[in-house]
Amino acid sequence: MFAGGEIEGLEIYEVRAGDELEVIRGLALKTWGEGAADSVATLMIHARYGGVVLLARLHGVPVGFSYAFPVYYREEFVLWSHETAVLEPDRHIGRTLKLRQFEIASRLGYATIAWTFDPLIARNAYFNLVVLGATVTDFVPDAYSGPVDSPAGSTPTTDRFIVTYRLGNALSNRGASLGMHAERTVPRWWDGDDPRTVWLLQGDGEAPVLKRLRDEEGAGKNELELCVAIPDFSGLGRPVPAAVRAQWSLPFRTVMLDAFTRGLRPVGVVRRSDGSVHGYHMRYGHSN
Repeated sequence: MFAGGEIEGLEIYEVRAGDELEVIRGLALKTWGEGAADSVATLMIHARYGGVVLLARLHGVPVGFSYAFPVYYREEFVLWSHETAVLEPDRHIGRTLKLRQFEIASRLGYATIAWTFDPLIARNAYFNLVVLGATVTDFVPDAYSGPVDSPAGSTPTTDRFIVTYRLGNALSNRGASLGMHAERTVPRWWDGDDPRTVWLLQGDGEAPVLKRLRDEEGAGKNELELCVAIPDFSGLGRPVPAAVRAQWSLPFRTVMLDAFTRGLRPVGVVRRSDGSVHGYHMRYGHSN
């Protein structure tokens, strides 16, 4: 059992028993639907042999889980954090789940955690790049074999970022590094009216507008930085209409495939004036 730090009534358990694995599968069904929920037998095998399966209870009520297993990625065995979900308004429960996962992974001998996230969801961008400080290593089109429909929203594609986190970063300060990375959140160079700094932006009616990428005159390769916008789905409710997602999927994929070919990577987020996430801060070559 693991007390949830400053979150009153939160307990996080490492799960191996069948009845609690049933609870986790039920939470996965509520979050992503039948097609995305693994069987109890699969969860049990990973929980017992090298994986990490966690259940979060708030005042005794199941509110979230995290499910991870070993994979071979980039020439090392890493703990692949396949699913993390919180059904309650988060209140840092997601961050606390991740910290507990990091601690257990280190105990098991892992040096790196890896996972995917949907790059078009602003709250995902903020949580993974700002709160956790993870590093984007890959962009994978159709990572989960094409379109899916789930309670979280209809998605025309399953394009994903792969991110990694070196466990020493998190554990050396007992989670202090899971704070805000303000220096990467509001880049001073960005000007929404300057075509040299914008690659994909929101036009009239919130539809995406692609701009041709061109190197800034007189700038060295490592000095070029850009913003790639992502949509603001906050006012659309859930699920997000598939037609709205479809507007963004292809332009975003086009930009990211070009960016990764050029050596550009997302290193943080750019905010709107109200503080919400506007898009990704892109830069050449980056590592945590």
